Amino acid sequence: MPVDGWRAILLLPALLAIALWDARTRRIPNACIAALLATDWLLFAAENPNPMLLARTGFYSALAGGAVLAAGVGFDYAMMRFGGVRAIGGGDMKLVAAFAAMPACASLVLVLFCACVLALLFAFVTGKGRKDTIPFGPFLAAGFILGALVESLVV
Repeated sequence: MPVDGWRAILLLPALLAIALWDARTRRIPNACIAALLATDWLLFAAENPNPMLLARTGFYSALAGGAVLAAGVGFDYAMMRFGGVRAIGGGDMKLVAAFAAMPACASLVLVLFCACVLALLFAFVTGKGRKDTIPFGPFLAAGFILGALVESLVV
């Protein structure tokens, strides 16, 4: 189910807080991720008052979030073990897992694609190299918004 415009607007404050906090401190607070998830789930529950649908969606969303988090931890461990480089921060992994657990995020692949393209453009424009680090939270937040726009136009 694509993100409606009003739903994306209601998620915007949490996404903006995540982006600004990560850009400033290179950390994503758990409270911001929890606020993002809670807001989306409350909006989903308001739209769909059927308890069976909520339970089934919640179960599958939790499974998706856990699987994405496990994959992110595994990827980071492999990069650290074999490449000697941290590929992604813990807050970024939790944010991607939260996106996977959100009913509003219909296409996690689209969100990640948009975030990676934006981060690559930023690195290219600012002259960042492979050894430089950049906060990825702002690009994940922007990728979510951009992905929501693309989904609403296509679907």
